[in-house]
This record gives sequence, structure tokens and C-alpha cells, in this order.
Amino acid sequence: MITLFVNGKITPVIIDDYVPCNRQGKPFACDTKSKELWAILLEKAWAKIHGTYARIEAGLPSFACMHLLGTPAESLWHGDFEAPEDKARFWKKLQRCDKRQY
Repeated sequence: MITLFVNGKITPVIIDDYVPCNRQGKPFACDTKSKELWAILLEKAWAKIHGTYARIEAGLPSFACMHLLGTPAESLWHGDFEAPEDKARFWKKLQRCDKRQY
């Protein structure tokens, strides 16, 4: 069982021990250099709550953080901070976040 935060609620996700592999016997999706299983099992739970591995192929890190850590998260785009006044706004935001120990 792996615990994730789904819509802000602690949600246990029960997974089996079957790891899908390719024809060479390597794990289908996630693989680690050190041969650890936690990443594969976490990915399996993540795919289960989203219905399929195909639905987890892309996404924003902030979305994953919300589900893994149970905390609010936000994504910022570099293109939104190109003007000098926007850079100043971004810097103030970073300082506020640091001050609040986010």
C-alpha cells in the first residue's frame, strides 16, 4: 500500500506486486540506476489513481507535489517574468516564500 494525497485527502492506494516489463525484461516505464523498487511502485500507484500509465506521461511537477506531499503547489512560467517589473515581482514572490519557509 502506498499513501497519496488525492484532492487533499490522505488516500491509501493498494497495488499488486506485478511490475510490467518490456520484452527485454526491464520495467516498462520507470527504472532506476540503483535497481530500487520504490520508484517503480510509486509510479504504479500514481498510474492507478489516474487510471492508466498513458495518463501520467506528462504533467507539471506542482501537480505531483500536491499528491505526494499533500501541500498546495504552484507552477510558474519563465515567459511570464521577462519584463523588468515582472522580474522584480518574481523576486519578491521568492523572498516571501523563503520567509515563510516554503
